[in-house]
Amino acid sequence: MAFARHVMFDDSPQPVLKRMAAARAPVVAARPAMFPSRAVELALARAAEQELGLDLSVTGVAECSPELSEIEAEAGEHALLALLEGAEGASGILVLSAPVLGAVVAQRMTGRVPAQATPPRAPTRIDAEIARGLIDRTLAVLGASLDGQAALRWAVGFRYRGSLPDKRLIRFSLPEGRFHGFRLTLRLAGGAAEGTVFLALPEIPAPAVAEPAGASPEARAWSSALQDGVLGAEVTLDAVFARLRLPLSRVMALKVGEVLALPRASVDHVRLEDAGGALIGEGKLGQLRGDRALRLPAVTGAPEKGATGGKPDAPELSLERPAAGTAAPG
Repeated sequence: MAFARHVMFDDSPQPVLKRMAAARAPVVAARPAMFPSRAVELALARAAEQELGLDLSVTGVAECSPELSEIEAEAGEHALLALLEGAEGASGILVLSAPVLGAVVAQRMTGRVPAQATPPRAPTRIDAEIARGLIDRTLAVLGASLDGQAALRWAVGFRYRGSLPDKRLIRFSLPEGRFHGFRLTLRLAGGAAEGTVFLALPEIPAPAVAEPAGASPEARAWSSALQDGVLGAEVTLDAVFARLRLPLSRVMALKVGEVLALPRASVDHVRLEDAGGALIGEGKLGQLRGDRALRLPAVTGAPEKGATGGKPDAPELSLERPAAGTAAPG
């Protein structure tokens, strides 16, 4: 196929000035749109290289819209469950399988991934902190690559919030609703390790609509029953009166019978924290009818912003009245 080229000459002074101005003007190329799955793949590989110097290649990517039960199923044995926080209280999760977590920890600690895999074990808080840099870097690169695309704003602004010790806590830590899920199969350090990473980010919810003043008795009863059920759920709290930081080598060398000195430990100043380390209140350790007890002069009522673990305030519960023609749950 031949293309004809047409050249037009114009000797008038005005077009010449326009061409000179256009030649000096900087050319700004529009950034092409990127598919979310491709953006996640590139973000993880780039973060592994920049944060750890780790050779990571993605051999497979699957995109899905998982429900909470399906997200729980992605949490395999000994996987790291990294809880993510975004704007306006949005919560997501990133699951590093045991082989991937082991490779990340080995690369960070020794600078290489051993060819022979280490026996799997339950992840610790130290493992989570070691993987935190990779997770935050991945989310930052992902957000930067998709920022400016209105339809993909759900992927922007997330960062590491903390780790979950049990996959049963997933349904209590993530909101109900639809998620954008990505399952990546990885090959690390030239094949020294293989595993998976699963990322789930929530859709941006529509603005809440206030319930009309004249709501039906069925709608009010349903809302009250739902609120009672949620507020009646059990929550585990930890009373912390001291924290001790030790080098990993010292921790690995601990023996039965050793005594560790706790710095500034005091029963008069005890922190009450949730499972993720967010501050709920402070109190004083004592006894009540022969049992250990914690007296709380004041309770915040919600995890404090900026508390240990970087947890935000608990998301508010949004109650919607039943649709017309439907019966309230019994």
